[in-house]
Amino acid sequence: MRRKLRSVLYNILSNAIKYTPADREPDIKIHAYQEDAFMVIRIKDNGIGMAEKDIATIFDKFKRATSSADGSGVGLYLVNSIVKNAGGKILVKSKLGHGSEFIVYLVSN
Repeated sequence: MRRKLRSVLYNILSNAIKYTPADREPDIKIHAYQEDAFMVIRIKDNGIGMAEKDIATIFDKFKRATSSADGSGVGLYLVNSIVKNAGGKILVKSKLGHGSEFIVYLVSN
């Protein structure tokens, strides 16, 4: 599971950097804490953000919210699959032009 968690974090952090406009320094905040039976990891960035309509499809295979950067649309699909297969869930908050926040819930052992 450790390797899979590393993959989850790598994909989210990579996207946070990739989707930060060139005229903006990436500002990424990571916060981890226990909530009930879950270990929660919140990753918040100051990137380009997403429109509400795009958030619903970003975890679909080969779907992308934008084509402004290189990618194939499988990173977040894999992230979601790993988290769900481990009994967790992932939520997204985002506002176009103002960044995104990914909240990953992982079952604590």
